[in-house]
Amino acid sequence: MKTYWSFLIFIPLLAGCPKQSESIPEGLYGAWVHSHEEDTAEARVFRPHGYDFPPSRGREGFEVKANGQFIHYGIAPADGTVSREGTWVMEGNILKVSFPQGEPSGMEMEILEASKDILKLRN
Repeated sequence: MKTYWSFLIFIPLLAGCPKQSESIPEGLYGAWVHSHEEDTAEARVFRPHGYDFPPSRGREGFEVKANGQFIHYGIAPADGTVSREGTWVMEGNILKVSFPQGEPSGMEMEILEASKDILKLRN
């Protein structure tokens, strides 16, 4: 009986987690900043927040949280940062992001490489 109640308590915790059809790359979670200097014809390169970037007039970025929350950090008109929140799911190696109704459309990012030091997304 004790096991049954433990299971019932655990179910609501799962409801807040993103639903996944594939495993999540180990290095995906965290805040990522676009390292446009390292981009190639095949990939956009992102580095972890706090990386020692060369000077730039602004950098786009995003944060992927384990609870399914996604935060996009865009470049504001005055070179500041503007953020918007959404949710994400993994489908294969595609990170699919949705934003609340009324927000600009969602995003899909194909992950080529993900580690604690670098994230590469297909162009």
